[in-house]
Amino acid sequence: MKRIKFLVEEDKDVINEFLKELDLKEVEKIKRNINLLNDLGFEKLINTEMVGGVKGYDNLWYFRAKYRKNIFRIFFFRHRLKSIEVYILLHGFRKKTDELPESEIKTAVKRKKSLLEDLED
Repeated sequence: MKRIKFLVEEDKDVINEFLKELDLKEVEKIKRNINLLNDLGFEKLINTEMVGGVKGYDNLWYFRAKYRKNIFRIFFFRHRLKSIEVYILLHGFRKKTDELPESEIKTAVKRKKSLLEDLED
């Protein structure tokens, strides 16, 4: 069962657009982690270094991916569709600082809010 959903914004899959900018090995590493989230689920990964929560934000999470010295984060949130929990991927970026950049968090929050409003309509 596929539990990962990719956000489409203005007819563009935002995660795949981000992945197009990366090297093949980086993409493979990120896709491996996406597949782990899909296959194992959130509950099994939350207590690992792979998944973390964004402090101060409700239901906003990220998973980590690292290839050599490059570190990536993909923001997502959990949502229930019928009886299935899905993970909606919102935004990806290459991490260059120790802290999560506020601009990257704001992008994810904006996309999440917009999508939830669309789902309520």
